[in-house]
Amino acid sequence: MNLSFLSSSKLREIIVNPNNLNKNLICVICEQLVWDPNECSQCQNNFCSICINEWLKKKKNCPFECTKRMQLNAPHRILRNQISELQVKCVNKGCPKEMQLQNLESHLKQCEYIETKCPYPDCLFKDSLIKIEPHKTSCEHRTRVCQKCLETYKVKDNHDCLDIVIKKVKKQEDQINKLLRRLDCLEENQVLLESKILLQQRNSKK
Repeated sequence: MNLSFLSSSKLREIIVNPNNLNKNLICVICEQLVWDPNECSQCQNNFCSICINEWLKKKKNCPFECTKRMQLNAPHRILRNQISELQVKCVNKGCPKEMQLQNLESHLKQCEYIETKCPYPDCLFKDSLIKIEPHKTSCEHRTRVCQKCLETYKVKDNHDCLDIVIKKVKKQEDQINKLLRRLDCLEENQVLLESKILLQQRNSKK
């Protein structure tokens, strides 16, 4: 179960019936659901890793006043299972689904309420996936491919095949003229180079 995308505060917000949590799942330091838990090796009580690390910067003993210097262990499998089986709500706005925490990640991959951006270029519209689909049918930035000239154009624009063809021809003419100018320049350089070589040959014979 990978919950790296979920902050501790966000997790606590989406728990169903947070007031009915098993007391073993409560960190005694912050009095909230234990997050990324560490277990005391002596009393087996669990604490949020952030909470207990901050605690140990000031004190060396367990908050439950265990006799020995505190050592931290990974939480017991039972605790991890209890956390993974917590009933939570989907984090996406508007989604009515509830599930066990261990199923949240897989649910989010297919949730229809995940915030999504309209796929058409230049459109800034964002909403849940379930609302994006109807938006796409009326988006002013939606595009089509002309079956005559094969150009992609925005539906809101006036598409004129003849105008497109004229622009293409003009662009090609500009490219041809550019190449011709380049060719003229190369020919001039060649003439100058040949003249220079000829002059050098004459001077060498003197």
